[in-house]
Amino acid sequence: MTKEELIQATFKSIDKITVNNFTTLRNFDLIPDESSIENDIDVLIPKQYLSDVINTWKDNYVIYQDQNPCLYGAEPHYHLKNEDLGVHFDVVTGLYYRSSNDSNLFIKVNDKLEKSMLENKLGVGVNWLSQPAPEDELVHLACHCIFDKRKVTQRYEERMNYLFKHCKKEKLINLLEIAFYKTSKLIFQSISLGNSSEIYENYISFTDY
Repeated sequence: MTKEELIQATFKSIDKITVNNFTTLRNFDLIPDESSIENDIDVLIPKQYLSDVINTWKDNYVIYQDQNPCLYGAEPHYHLKNEDLGVHFDVVTGLYYRSSNDSNLFIKVNDKLEKSMLENKLGVGVNWLSQPAPEDELVHLACHCIFDKRKVTQRYEERMNYLFKHCKKEKLINLLEIAFYKTSKLIFQSISLGNSSEIYENYISFTDY
C-alpha cells in the first residue's frame, strides 16, 4: 500500500463510519503529496464514531492520545501514525484550542462553532472528501493562529484573505462574534482589508475585553 492509497482508504472508511458526518479541517493542498508525520492531516470526527475508527485502523497505525490537560469540554487529540508510509492523522472530537493563558492547556471555545462546521461542510471529490464552508474554515484558521500558533504565518494569511472573498459576510461576522466576542470587530476589519496577518496582535492588544 502506498501513502496515497492509505490516506484514501482511511478517508473512505471515516466517511462510511460517520455516515459523512466529519470534515477535514485545513491544509487540503498538502494532501496527499506533502502529507507526512510532521504535516499531519487534521480531521474533526464526532466522539460517538471515534472508537469504530480506531478499531478499524489499529493494525495500520500506531494510535495514541495527547496527554495535555483539557478544560471546558475539550478532549484530547487522537493521533494515527504510520511511520513507514509517512501518514499522520490528527483527530479531534470537537474544536479545541490552546488556552491563551497556558499553551499546554486545551479548551473548547463554543459548541456552536463545531455545530456550524459539521452542518455546513462541503463534499469534495478529492482525497479528503469533506472540508468546511469558507466562513467556518476562516474562523477556524483565525482561532488556530491566535490560540494555537500565536502568530499568523504567510500561508494562513493568504488562505484567510482568499476565503474572505468567498464568505457570506453576515455569517462570518456571527461566527467571529461567537469565537472572539468584542475583539471580533477588530479581527473582521483586519481580514476585510486584506490584513489577516494582524489578527493575533488585534487579539492580544485588545484591552476592553
